[in-house]
Amino acid sequence: MKAYDSKDAIYKDFAIALKFGLEHPVHVRDYEQLFEAFARDHRAKLTQFSRAVENYRTRYPISTGFFVEIQVKGDTGQEIGTRLILLEHETGWEFFIPVASALAAWLGPKIAEKVAGAALDATMKHVTAFMKEQWQTLIRGGVRIDHVEIRTENKGVMRIPFTQFDLHQVKCLLKSFPTISHLSECNAKCFGGMLVEPSAKSAAPQASD
Repeated sequence: MKAYDSKDAIYKDFAIALKFGLEHPVHVRDYEQLFEAFARDHRAKLTQFSRAVENYRTRYPISTGFFVEIQVKGDTGQEIGTRLILLEHETGWEFFIPVASALAAWLGPKIAEKVAGAALDATMKHVTAFMKEQWQTLIRGGVRIDHVEIRTENKGVMRIPFTQFDLHQVKCLLKSFPTISHLSECNAKCFGGMLVEPSAKSAAPQASD
């Protein structure tokens, strides 16, 4: 597996990041039950690849990085191991996801982009379900997720309240992403106009976490 030492390097292979921002920071040891449940309930294999992933265009704060592989079936029924990256922050989990064309290239010539896209949709269904249905009951103290920040290297950063976030928005974003120059261009179509610009403190991918 390819190891990544910074967010800069991750963005070269994973076009979109979804940061699930918490209402307040927690200690990373509070995530232990979450990791166990995610692996058990969603057939997720989490492999740590670094304890010192540097931030975007700056070193600190550093994060622990994991490869996340969820076995799902493509359109023809074959098992496909779809890989994401998860960065562990005290302020919440950040998932990096590829677009279908990149995923198809990784999986090999026998996997068409359409099949890869279906597998990616299925993977994100697991991620979204876990964050929506299990997070608050498993995290120590019941810390809530406040918002989801959609981060990209070259197409902007925008937020949506967590209660308004759903799987259909992610699927629409993944489909639209190759043809847009900024996230705002798919705001109405994919998010019902609910995306907003983040505060000045985190208005770029090199946000503080």
